[in-house]
Amino acid sequence: MDKIRNFRDGSMQEYNLTSVNDQQTESDSIWNTLHGFGISKEDIMKQNLSHEELYNIHVAVKTYQDCQKVLKGLEEY
Repeated sequence: MDKIRNFRDGSMQEYNLTSVNDQQTESDSIWNTLHGFGISKEDIMKQNLSHEELYNIHVAVKTYQDCQKVLKGLEEY
């Protein structure tokens, strides 16, 4: 359970926005995460989502991927 708590606490900190200068990096990260999950930028752009909605989708996909990693780690444990 400590592994899961540490993972959760670390993940929550990862998603905090730090500065305006990081916005481009954040945007690239969002698109890379969605692309890696099989969601194209073109498909997302068709939905005309706000930055907040796009970010929420990114967090959901990233959380799913992170959970997959934790579960795989628990299987190996």
